[in-house]
Amino acid sequence: MQQILIFTDLDGTLLDHHDYSFTAAQPSLEQIRRQDIPLILSSSKTAAELRVLRRRLESRHPCIVENGAAILFPENYFKRVSSGSSSPPDEKLSAYFFGSGYADLIDIVHQLRAKHRYRFTGFADFSVAEVAEATGLDQDSALLAKTRDGSEPIRWEDNLEALDRFRRDLAPHQLQLIKGGRFYHILPMVDKGEAVSWLISRYRQCSPGTDFFTIALGDGLNDLPMLEKVDLAVVLPSACGDLVEPTGVRTMRMNEPGPIGWNRAINEVFNELQTEGEENE
Repeated sequence: MQQILIFTDLDGTLLDHHDYSFTAAQPSLEQIRRQDIPLILSSSKTAAELRVLRRRLESRHPCIVENGAAILFPENYFKRVSSGSSSPPDEKLSAYFFGSGYADLIDIVHQLRAKHRYRFTGFADFSVAEVAEATGLDQDSALLAKTRDGSEPIRWEDNLEALDRFRRDLAPHQLQLIKGGRFYHILPMVDKGEAVSWLISRYRQCSPGTDFFTIALGDGLNDLPMLEKVDLAVVLPSACGDLVEPTGVRTMRMNEPGPIGWNRAINEVFNELQTEGEENE
């Protein structure tokens, strides 16, 4: 038996880069729900933001938050996977964290900034209004974006040489700097790929004998580790001009960005899988 797992980035992929809409992807989203295919959201967004978005998307599956710093999943989710049942929509969410807490991270980052006079500002420095202005989010959504657990988005205001030094200064503290769609992100030595591998392993443990076919969709450099951990990587055009080139994995490239390209990609993949299934009968 084959089970599809879909991992997807959000901003610029499932969500429009400018207005965060997923309307254009609704046909494929409805098909995914009808077939009860796990759609696992994987984002730089916070747990607070993803809790809201999961409800909007009617998702009952895990999600990867803050670029892999943590995974949220319904409390009894994997027991239900083992038994073949679905999670209720209002089930309590549990979290699995890969790194240390946000307060410790901010202490280190701000000490390095003061010591070496790096020029950058992060969400810890921003007011809610400033987060809203920098992201295009409304005030309520900006507050959720500031409610962080394990990573810090920053706006780099220094030169590239200083950026390289800052990246090196973070490493002894087991922290890294990755480029996202709008910001650089400081987080522990984890990434979306590690979180994806953790989830795939759990699915396989809960469903021995099941043949999992894994798909990931993304548009940014921070998606690359995720794209390289699955059977099929789908790369959408980046609004920021990032050149995303997965290696060691079958790759599909879309011409259209955001939810329009996302919807077309899912349609094409499902049609291909259906054709392969018919040929193998």
